[in-house]
Amino acid sequence: MFLNKTIIFSALAGVVVGAIGYKIYNENQDVIKSKLKDAGIVPPNEAANDENANGDEITLEELMSQKEHLEDLIAEYQAKHQGQ
Repeated sequence: MFLNKTIIFSALAGVVVGAIGYKIYNENQDVIKSKLKDAGIVPPNEAANDENANGDEITLEELMSQKEHLEDLIAEYQAKHQGQ
C-alpha cells in the first residue's frame, strides 16, 4: 500500500508542477522566445515560418535535392534494420 500511495502522490505532484510550468510559460511566452532568439536558439516551427515569411518559394531543384537526401536516409535506415 505504501508503494501505491507514493506513486499516486508523485504522479499528482508531477501533474501540478507541469500545469504550473505550462501556465508560467504561456504568460511569459514572448519574453522566453525573445531570450531564446537572442541566444541563437530558434524553435523548429518558427524556423520554418521564418524561411517562408519573405515570400520566396522553394525551387523544384531544391525539392528534388531534399527528396534525394530523404531517399538516401530511408535506404540507410532500411539497410540497417533488415539485418536485425
